[in-house]
Amino acid sequence: MFKRLKFSYDELGNYEGEKLQECFLYVAAFPHKLIEFSSLSKCWMKVGSELSPTAIVNELERRCLVKIDKSWGYEEAPGYIIVHDMLHKLCIRILKGKYGPQQEHEKGCLFGYEWTSGIQDATFAKVSFISKNVGSFLSDNHVRDVILMDECIGLSNVDDSLINHIQGVKVLSLWRCSRIHFIPESLSKLKNLQVLDIRGTKSKFKDDLAASLPNLKELHFWLAPDIEWEQLPLFTRAGIFVAAPWMYTAWIRFSRLMRRVRGNPCVNPSQA
Repeated sequence: MFKRLKFSYDELGNYEGEKLQECFLYVAAFPHKLIEFSSLSKCWMKVGSELSPTAIVNELERRCLVKIDKSWGYEEAPGYIIVHDMLHKLCIRILKGKYGPQQEHEKGCLFGYEWTSGIQDATFAKVSFISKNVGSFLSDNHVRDVILMDECIGLSNVDDSLINHIQGVKVLSLWRCSRIHFIPESLSKLKNLQVLDIRGTKSKFKDDLAASLPNLKELHFWLAPDIEWEQLPLFTRAGIFVAAPWMYTAWIRFSRLMRRVRGNPCVNPSQA
């Protein structure tokens, strides 16, 4: 069975080099077979694929590597995708084959369900501690590209020490870390950061967030008390996609529509 599944994975390499393969392997970072599409697709930003996230997941489904849950989501993107246990194990097996536990950590991935204490002074490309206790890991090691700390048990703050150990990351996810109330000004050190997910936290930001993170492309949030309605144009002007609750998203679309109407009085709002 694994050989047949591995064949589908290998065939991805003929479509867009190794980029689609890398996108698929990110499912190993999630401990559950039902994965929120936005949580998975935000990891793909670092891959640099020319395909849109929706096109990527459609191609993966076409090759029977994932299944799109059509009961959630909307026309532009699915809400969830389903990964079979065998395919999840395949991803882990491929990653272990690429990056064995005794090889140099500079090329490795570390997922919470495999972590054992005692690792120190290592640099990992990708780290996922989804629903796990991060403990002292981030004070002893470094992360280079992607770090997922969704629903991370016991994580109550993001301090300067943590920021100093992840300065090169492109994706930082703190989804549902509800005990986090504050993000330090040292966040501005993350000059490579492209995706920031603070949904479900109560994190507060300075008004100059967009300016302090020059490469930020996506900001995901639910509860962010200091981000007021009037601040949203700051992010959209900076080219940052704001993945916010539906009412914020509707407000952004309405604002863009009105700018188009004002710029061209002949535009019919129902067709803009």
